[in-house]
Amino acid sequence: MTQYARPDSDVDNQDDAWTNSDGGAPSNVLYTYIDETSAGSDYVQGSDDECSGDGKYFTVGLSNVTDPSSSSSHAMKFYGRLTSSESDTWFKIELLEGTTVRATKTISDPDDTSAPGTLFTHSLSTSEANSITNYNNLRLRIYAGDDGCMGAEFQVYQAWFECPDAAAPAATANGKAFMLFLDT
Repeated sequence: MTQYARPDSDVDNQDDAWTNSDGGAPSNVLYTYIDETSAGSDYVQGSDDECSGDGKYFTVGLSNVTDPSSSSSHAMKFYGRLTSSESDTWFKIELLEGTTVRATKTISDPDDTSAPGTLFTHSLSTSEANSITNYNNLRLRIYAGDDGCMGAEFQVYQAWFECPDAAAPAATANGKAFMLFLDT
């Protein structure tokens, strides 16, 4: 089975560059527009027209998951799209533990696709997964950039982190582990 950490709070919105699909001001919550279990019709949108190469980002807190005691099958995922055909554009997604980056993935020249865009996935390496020490303090930061300085528009429809279920604890009796053998 799999655990899913979905957005449950807003952490920051660089330069108020991201808004919600209802045309809400940047101060409105963003996370509620990308927290669904499937990509819907709502989204967050942003643009980058500063030609700095740094892009614009927003960060969301994630719901708690239990440490799986394994480094396998960890991934960060999001549905996103570029809404016009521009070159030199990119998305970047980071998994943070608090303010420390644990994993990062850049997607160059994302497709200009219809909603909800393309599913982008980064499977964490063993060392990236093993670097996580507190699964209750995870965040996703998503950047969008336009190095061609054309003012490209970006949309993100859904974002999440996933990892395996935690191992079931051994059965105990009086604080001691035991195993039951049945003769069939």
